[in-house]
Amino acid sequence: MPDSDEWPLSVQQRAMLDVIGDRVDSHYVNVETFRIVGPLDVAALRRALSEVVHRHDMLRSAYPRGRDTYRLLPCSEELVDRILEVSDGWADLADALAEGVRRGAAPMALDDGPPLRLWLGRVDATHAVLVVTGHYVVFDGWSFTLFYADLSAAYRRNRAGGAELSRPPQYREFPFEAPAGALDGWTDMFDAPYKRCRELSGQVGSGWGPAAVLRQSWDTAPRATELAARSFRVTPYVVGIAAMLRALSDTLDDPQVIVGSAYAGRTSADSANVIGFFANTVFLYADLREVSSTPELVRHVDGQLRSWLRHPRTQWQPLLEHYAATDTYVAKVAFHPDEFAQPTLTLDGTTTERLPAPAGASARRPFELVAGYAHDSVTTALTYREDVVTEATATGLLTRFADRLGEIV
Repeated sequence: MPDSDEWPLSVQQRAMLDVIGDRVDSHYVNVETFRIVGPLDVAALRRALSEVVHRHDMLRSAYPRGRDTYRLLPCSEELVDRILEVSDGWADLADALAEGVRRGAAPMALDDGPPLRLWLGRVDATHAVLVVTGHYVVFDGWSFTLFYADLSAAYRRNRAGGAELSRPPQYREFPFEAPAGALDGWTDMFDAPYKRCRELSGQVGSGWGPAAVLRQSWDTAPRATELAARSFRVTPYVVGIAAMLRALSDTLDDPQVIVGSAYAGRTSADSANVIGFFANTVFLYADLREVSSTPELVRHVDGQLRSWLRHPRTQWQPLLEHYAATDTYVAKVAFHPDEFAQPTLTLDGTTTERLPAPAGASARRPFELVAGYAHDSVTTALTYREDVVTEATATGLLTRFADRLGEIV
């Protein structure tokens, strides 16, 4: 058994660290930015951060080289100083944001930890930029949502009083091994030719390449996405995946398409309150010669998702290797409520505005689509590999996704 402050890696963490191949990484660093207007209480923010770091072990974890464990760093004032940096005297918000993003996107030394850092750049007493960086070894999308909710609540308590939040369950308390037989039963999915998908994957290879981002938003009828999903008796997620499969088929001019999709593999109410890396990738496919109508496609996607839900810990790397299908993964898709796709930080007494995520310098997939739906709108960001996909092709995919989603809803 490890020491009391050292714990075994989960299957997911081990797979990610193996992909990175080192303990210093910038690719899986997620940078989020906010504009703050109003009198921010920096001392209260610092105390709130200390409380949240104490509540969640994973926020103070480090990953020693050559070991199959992670280590918990002491929760101390020194650790909070390492996480939070305050920089004053910026001429304007644009300069502060540029510096914050530069610092936020810098490589993280995971062996030294922690996998979280905050940079606060203040222009004056009422204008500032806050940059939050979390490494994917801990921060999936849901973990950011939990972190912002806890930090907001702790900041409010430190300014106005109230009871400190109790410690939630911790990441190490949950099983992460895939169930027996989790790699079996996916032959129909991975045996298809996927001619155009494989051609694109062949151009990408196994490394990273230069990336660009396209963004698009459009209005919908009130609750259109939710109501369409309800009419099909599925979740909005299924509707979004169906639209993406059709859009990708149109773009590649191939009826056989497959996408990987981010999925939060939390299996209980307790795990929904845990900060840690639970996100998984599931694969969803269609042959649109066989699944022609929209209702049929939606049912087809829903049936596949139900199969994945029975295998929540299945990791995509061994699955693809098991089926010799490593050349099918050309598109990654996320389709979430907007508040999940872009979780919000609320600091009482200020107005906090989330800024667009900075574009990553590199990407692994030809396409990665993140879409968020709100009451009466949809917002999308499509990252594409500039060395294998033209801007015209990427723009066409994004336009077709909007069209196909519009047809469904």
